[in-house]
Amino acid sequence: MNQMISNLGFRVMAWMLRRRDNPEFTGPILSEAGISRGMTVLDFGCDTGLADASINVALQCDVFHMLKKKGRVLAEIYRVLKADGILSFSDHHLREDMIIAPLTAGGKFKLVSRGAKTYSFAKTNPIIQNDGESIREEEK
Repeated sequence: MNQMISNLGFRVMAWMLRRRDNPEFTGPILSEAGISRGMTVLDFGCDTGLADASINVALQCDVFHMLKKKGRVLAEIYRVLKADGILSFSDHHLREDMIIAPLTAGGKFKLVSRGAKTYSFAKTNPIIQNDGESIREEEK
């Protein structure tokens, strides 16, 4: 998006975000994502400043279609997500193929489940060898 959003567009978007943050809407998404009290959850993208493998769940809710640097955001999520962490994804603006293809294309994430409102992706489990070279679990 290279253009500024109009005043009316901004107001509509702000109303929708307030509505989206209502527990009536977010409850089912959080439940499907497996998010519970005490978990560390990432809900924004690039350059988080978080430590490697430090979060349980990354939540991408209705924003992916607007990102300019999708690969950069996914790389950051991959970096900060714990080995057994989940990337929970929901974007009603995209068809299923427009969700699954970009998230699995780089080989960092695999689809593990589809819910009524979310898609859950897991890391593909890279193994770090002593020389710092990374290999995938399937290549062992």
